[in-house]
Amino acid sequence: MNPILKNTLYTLLSALLFIASWAENGFPFSLFIAFVPLLLIRSESISKIHYAAYVFLTFVILGFVSFLWLCKISWTASLVLIWQPILMTIPFLLYQYMRKNDRAMLANFAFIAFWLSLELLFLTWDYAVPWVLMGNAFGSWVKVIQWYEYTGILGGTLWALCVNILVLQSIQSKRIKWVYAFVLAIALPLITSLLLYANYNDPNEKVEVVMVQPNINPFTEKFPDGKNYISFIRQMDILVSLASSKADSSTDYIIFPETAIIQGIWEDDIAQITKFPEIKKLMLAHPKSCLITGIETYIQRPVAKGSYTCAPRYDKAIGYYDLYNSLFAIDGKLKVNKQSKEKLIPFYERVPLANWGIVNNLLQKQNIDPGLTASSNKELLQGKEGQLIAPVICYESIYGAHTADLVKRGAKFIVIITNDGWWDKSAGKAQFFSLSKIRAIETRRSVARCANTGITALIDQRGEIIDRLDEGKREALKNSISINNKITFYARHGDYIGYLSAITAIIFLLSTHFTKIK
Repeated sequence: MNPILKNTLYTLLSALLFIASWAENGFPFSLFIAFVPLLLIRSESISKIHYAAYVFLTFVILGFVSFLWLCKISWTASLVLIWQPILMTIPFLLYQYMRKNDRAMLANFAFIAFWLSLELLFLTWDYAVPWVLMGNAFGSWVKVIQWYEYTGILGGTLWALCVNILVLQSIQSKRIKWVYAFVLAIALPLITSLLLYANYNDPNEKVEVVMVQPNINPFTEKFPDGKNYISFIRQMDILVSLASSKADSSTDYIIFPETAIIQGIWEDDIAQITKFPEIKKLMLAHPKSCLITGIETYIQRPVAKGSYTCAPRYDKAIGYYDLYNSLFAIDGKLKVNKQSKEKLIPFYERVPLANWGIVNNLLQKQNIDPGLTASSNKELLQGKEGQLIAPVICYESIYGAHTADLVKRGAKFIVIITNDGWWDKSAGKAQFFSLSKIRAIETRRSVARCANTGITALIDQRGEIIDRLDEGKREALKNSISINNKITFYARHGDYIGYLSAITAIIFLLSTHFTKIK
């Protein structure tokens, strides 16, 4: 067969296998062979540019088929469909470098470290989108990933990569021992997970939660510039009415979604929120409950020349100020505490280099929104009677180590507030929702996930759904979840697999480099 045609077919096969794993009702086990066709391309017989082009094409196809819904956020957010595949070619080029130095078998196993190092970069770099990390693809198959409490999602990626490399070794060496090895590599984690699943029981201590899904379209109804804008007072009436339909004297928490209250407040007087008549009325009616809600907050910044905040905005009347996406807890005594979003969506909520003087001046002159300011205050939310809660706002739920760190510092359960309406009717909703299940397994914490337009759900500590509201429903959900104070291995140590892989990758490359010199 013509080498170009053969390599093109390998590229398309890899793309199809990756797409199959990420489909809304996908089959993540296709990841076990998805890397193999790309690694089978005879990299020593083609140039680096040609090999990079095959790899780049694979991940561009994956992005445009499985993650095109990013365009619904903004055209700038969709830029990741191009520049992220560029980064994803790097592990393959390093793999090619090792193969060309007569280290074929070592290159196969070094590829695992190269890829995991890339995923660590996606988890730690502000302008990466870690949605496409391979370990995330298993999110809807919770019975097979119970060991994520020890490894996090990088353990899932490691699993998939190891099986790929063992399949590759089986093909290249044609030895039966490698066949046995990859069968064992699939079977052992599966059996371990099923045993963990069967033997794990949620603790008996519970809290009762009422979550409100107002189902207000963020494009047309929620904000004043929408063509079918629902007034602020009417939106508050919807929230309070739905909450009141379910809450009673046994309710511990009432939860509203992200930016449920669209009228922002200044952070130097956060008690302003208790002055909203609807909020005050709800809390007086349920004094034993704690209300958790999303709202925007502002901080005025007296900015000296040459000094800028993270994402400064400017108004002639008030000068420089910062805008935060925040989450408030209000108890029955109208005591308020808050936390703001730390992890912002790159190119949408966070403009690259917005704090640079030149960039900031350009944003102002062109009247471009500089985005939000990321909170640097890593505090827990204090709920009912001082109970500690892990506050997670929308995009933050992608980051396992971020949530794990909150749990390590004492959070007994996780509250995720989000607005799934931004994903419209795309696969983004299902993909995003599956990450909440992973966070529950990693930390062994129940998750209360409250969305504006769906999916709203309560998730137990094995990642199973206790109760849920699907999109399109204007309803409230009431049920109980268990709370926990034990710390998992992953919550204690975070993404250690990524850091060990980065060290291993450096050792592989240095070893190859000095061997080449000799």
